[in-house]
Amino acid sequence: MGILIVNTDFVGKYKVSANSFQSTEFDNFITQYETDYLYKLLGKTLADLFIADLTNKVPVTQIYLDIYNAIYADLFGCKRDSTGMKNMMLGFIYFEWMRKMNVNPTITGNVVNSNENSTQAFSLFDIYGRYNDSINNFKTIQMYCLDNSTDYPDFDGSNLDYSHWSI
Repeated sequence: MGILIVNTDFVGKYKVSANSFQSTEFDNFITQYETDYLYKLLGKTLADLFIADLTNKVPVTQIYLDIYNAIYADLFGCKRDSTGMKNMMLGFIYFEWMRKMNVNPTITGNVVNSNENSTQAFSLFDIYGRYNDSINNFKTIQMYCLDNSTDYPDFDGSNLDYSHWSI
């Protein structure tokens, strides 16, 4: 079970295919990547404080709600927006899962899925676009923390950049 999201949150834009054989693997995947991205977003200390403030996967203290919810603000002279931390996390985990699902480890080595009756639809533009949407949210949340540093003195997030799939 994830910190902010669960596997049933992956619908619509972030719909993923995870069959019953992959369900436990997907839950573990969510937990691993949520923690990684929260630590990158806020730094370990602030992320741990944020996680400790959660009740039913939503923060209760206003300073944490401010970075969890959508943000529309003028930050450092630039209009910035974020669709929220949960949406950001869905995009990152969607990206990581879809990249992973294209190649599967087997006893004979790494293989690409194949099917006699269909061809796998794997759009790099699609998954990298969702990743870059999440990067926009990520950067906006970090800018908000920096712009409100008195509320977030423990902020120590890492820098992540937009991805260019052709690189």
